Amino acid sequence: MLLSEKTLNFVSYASIAGSIASILLGISWVIYGFTTIVMAPQYCSFERCNEQWRAWISFAPETFVDTFQPIILGVIGVVYHLPSRPLKPAFMGPPSSSVGGGFFHIVMALFGNLGYMYWVGITVCTYNLLIGSIIVILSIIQNEGGISSTRPKDLDEIPETSMNTIVDITPNQAPVTQPVVAV
Repeated sequence: MLLSEKTLNFVSYASIAGSIASILLGISWVIYGFTTIVMAPQYCSFERCNEQWRAWISFAPETFVDTFQPIILGVIGVVYHLPSRPLKPAFMGPPSSSVGGGFFHIVMALFGNLGYMYWVGITVCTYNLLIGSIIVILSIIQNEGGISSTRPKDLDEIPETSMNTIVDITPNQAPVTQPVVAV
């Protein structure tokens, strides 16, 4: 059973909307964090002000990931929708018909949205869980139970060979097949 192109486009647009919502959630989380830092000299000593700043902004992995996780996952989701995306995982087909893309939305919802900005985070999490579930269900229907309906183009461009031939590919020439001679 094949789904219509309109349905797949709608799901793809809903998917990118979930990624953008995650980015906006992360930006509002970072802005909220900056408003909680007290930098008034009369209220804090030099060490105390730096301690508040370092507790919020740092390249220490636990601080950095905790602060910027919704933004990072949202940017990955947006880049995934670009037509010429730089990273093309083999298990992820087109955004609207990929089990991997649906599971990414579920992971983004649980680890990148839930727990940030209370009700806003819960709302974005619920939206991304719903979109992720819909993508998984529709991709199973579209692919009739398969994981992905498309093969990566890199695999299609590899010339087929057998164990008895060597393929010589030189620039600006067609591949030349030569038999292997055992010595």
